[in-house]
Amino acid sequence: MSLLELIEKDFKEALQQRKTEDLEVLRGLKAVFHNKEIELKAKKKELNEQDFLEIIRKEVKKRREAVDLYEQGKRPELAAKEKNEISILNKYLPKEVPNDKIREVILEVIKETGTVSRQDFGKVMGLTMSRLKGQVEGSRVKEILEKELS
Repeated sequence: MSLLELIEKDFKEALQQRKTEDLEVLRGLKAVFHNKEIELKAKKKELNEQDFLEIIRKEVKKRREAVDLYEQGKRPELAAKEKNEISILNKYLPKEVPNDKIREVILEVIKETGTVSRQDFGKVMGLTMSRLKGQVEGSRVKEILEKELS
């Protein structure tokens, strides 16, 4: 079952069971998919599984940023709502790569490029992200890379 089919199935299920929050999140997600589909049709391309995952990751990232802002603004009820939406969206994402694997890839890139200073941070970050594309958030890679280069 493709990711889009799974989301459609869960949407119908949420509709039948009157799960309003799930329904709201999935409806918004479907709208973003539709907009992206229209954008790509103009370029004569179609959405694939990787595009769907990328869109979901962007939606999760937006909500994480909102949680931070709500917590800074002392609005715990809104932060809790965003956290719940993140958990709903995370059901559709593959499990992220563990930190050990990220560190291993970073060390390979450092070894291949001969990097020894923080000046090459961008170069190492770019190569690492290209190898782990779609499997991990950039913030986690950045955090581990900073530790390795310090």
